[in-house]
Amino acid sequence: MTPVVGIAVRNPFADRRYLEEGKILAVIDTGYEGFLLI
Repeated sequence: MTPVVGIAVRNPFADRRYLEEGKILAVIDTGYEGFLLI
């Protein structure tokens, strides 16, 4: 099972949220260097 995290991308200056509908899932790899894939 791959761990995923739901995230929201926000622009506080424009008071916007991306995606306005739906969700974005980020895959987290805890390997040697680690990375975040969106």
